Amino acid sequence: TVARVVQAMTIQELIPGESCLVAGEDATHIVFLMSGRLEVVDEDGFGLSMLLPGSWVGENALLKKTPNVCTVRAKTWCEVLVLEFKELRRILTDADEEDADWVSTVAQVRWPRFVL
Repeated sequence: TVARVVQAMTIQELIPGESCLVAGEDATHIVFLMSGRLEVVDEDGFGLSMLLPGSWVGENALLKKTPNVCTVRAKTWCEVLVLEFKELRRILTDADEEDADWVSTVAQVRWPRFVL
């Protein structure tokens, strides 16, 4: 399953100030930060957290079936891997129950960090 997820990802470069997720917009993908720093801000632009390489964001909207609750934008030049939700759903549909439960558990643990 992990190999299928990696194969479904695309590489993108972000310039400082460029958003990869926007609060209120329909969620369509998960972002994995490979290099640089991403800033998580609320709808008023208030900084909530800083993401460093190895971080990811966007999975909660998939599992909660909600729009993005925060905006995530590049603080520095960034390289990210993007996984479209439609690809993840296809992969999880074919995955065993243990893999699908892991994704759900991770999202439930991370969700409270972004609820104001």
